[in-house]
Amino acid sequence: MDSHTISCIFADIPEPRIDVLWNPAGQKEDSYELHDGTESFSGNTQMSTLAISGEQLVTLKKSTRSHTFTCKIIVGTSKTAVTDTQTISIYTPTASITPPRKMSTPTTITS
Repeated sequence: MDSHTISCIFADIPEPRIDVLWNPAGQKEDSYELHDGTESFSGNTQMSTLAISGEQLVTLKKSTRSHTFTCKIIVGTSKTAVTDTQTISIYTPTASITPPRKMSTPTTITS
């Protein structure tokens, strides 16, 4: 299974945040790859991404098909949490080839 990347866009933030938290994921080698998005900070907007490895997707699917991920930053002097969530559904496409149907022999009726 190929990896899958989800993203979280934070808007109207005064400065780039390096402390983006993803739950239930974390920076787990060979499972998740987190990019905080500080390099893409522009116009008070930052996009963080979370890449989920194919192996981790297989593991997640074993428990349930749908999984919700939350990204969070803490901003301001009042330490306000800003969050966003994404739910992914994991499917396993399948294909099957069925044998051709046996054609019946046409019946001829004569009178």
